[in-house]
Amino acid sequence: MENATQSSETLNLGGQLTCNLCHRQFKRKRYLTYHLQKKVCLGHLPLTTVPVNPISFQGTESETLKLMIEYKKHEIELAKLQLELEKTKAITKKYPIKLIPKPITPPVPPISRPNLSIRLHNFGEENCIMLTDGIIINLIEKYSDENNMNFYRILSYDLLKLVHLNQDYPENHNIRQGDNTDELLVVHESQWVSYYYLTVIREYLRGYLFRIRQLIDQKSFEQIETSVVDNLEQLYQDFLSTLS
Repeated sequence: MENATQSSETLNLGGQLTCNLCHRQFKRKRYLTYHLQKKVCLGHLPLTTVPVNPISFQGTESETLKLMIEYKKHEIELAKLQLELEKTKAITKKYPIKLIPKPITPPVPPISRPNLSIRLHNFGEENCIMLTDGIIINLIEKYSDENNMNFYRILSYDLLKLVHLNQDYPENHNIRQGDNTDELLVVHESQWVSYYYLTVIREYLRGYLFRIRQLIDQKSFEQIETSVVDNLEQLYQDFLSTLS
């Protein structure tokens, strides 16, 4: 043991003892002996007991290389896109694109019936299909009162509007006012003929009283006839006012 201790120590120039295993210096030999005997010297530890975890670079270079390759791929794609953009700019500059406005489709006008000339009926020969007994009865009820004084208005207003001024029967528009206040124009043989207004109104009354008589009872007809005779002047004025 003493030989082992001596082989593990060295006396330096300063008179100090040095451990040849860990190169630690001691002032006294007994300290060095204790150091070696108790095996507190690091030189007694086997190399395998020292944990060594070397840094491994295996795979790091591979991952870095992969990233570099991907980056280069993106650079190539970017360069291709840039090249295509430059080509497009060059073509557009050489052949400028002309914007063609979208044509505006005009609205389709509504379909209307052609304005054909309508053959007017002769005055007194009107189309009276709309004139029914129900219509006359409703008009009688409309003007009924204690004295039945307003029955004349059936002829001066209602029948004039229903037959001669009805928009659904333009062929019956065969009477109108003339240039003078005392004349009326009526159609005869497809021509407008001027007559004195009283002559036209009296002919009108004669024709429609005859038609009414065919649709209602005798008592109702006599009431209308009496109202016409009693209010003849007012009937003339109402007739001209309705026609204007």
